[in-house]
Amino acid sequence: MTMMMKSPGRSVALSESTATRKPPCLSYLALHALQHRGQESAGIVSVHNNILQSITGVGLVSEVFNESKLDQLHVDIAIAIGHVRYSTAGSSMLKNVQPFVAGYRFGSVGVAHNGNLVNYKALRNKLEDNGSIFNTTSDTEVVLHVIAISKHMPYRGG
Repeated sequence: MTMMMKSPGRSVALSESTATRKPPCLSYLALHALQHRGQESAGIVSVHNNILQSITGVGLVSEVFNESKLDQLHVDIAIAIGHVRYSTAGSSMLKNVQPFVAGYRFGSVGVAHNGNLVNYKALRNKLEDNGSIFNTTSDTEVVLHVIAISKHMPYRGG
């Protein structure tokens, strides 16, 4: 599945790959095809031994990934999430490159977001007032915090 979003002067693309072999490679190919949607950074996250692994970097897809890096993304669940970015919120820095990966009480979660959270500042302020600490300037990090404070067990598929 590939999602694209465009607003005046801004664009981003997300790629989710499911396959029996090499989802990170499929995500790489999808991101390469979607490179025109975002040239600032790229990232892919996959699952191996119930641990989320990610490779992210600033630059074009071909600058961030090579065969050696893709081989580091071992998989035992046939899924990967990829993202190319042209910043719509937050600055162009390595810490803002998606997908984001974080651990919380139910395990780990990987998130890539395409678009803008219109109430980002209000949500972030409320979360910070309640003790949340942010590592990025991206509105997508708010999504991680909302997931982390949820009292519901996440959907595990199946």
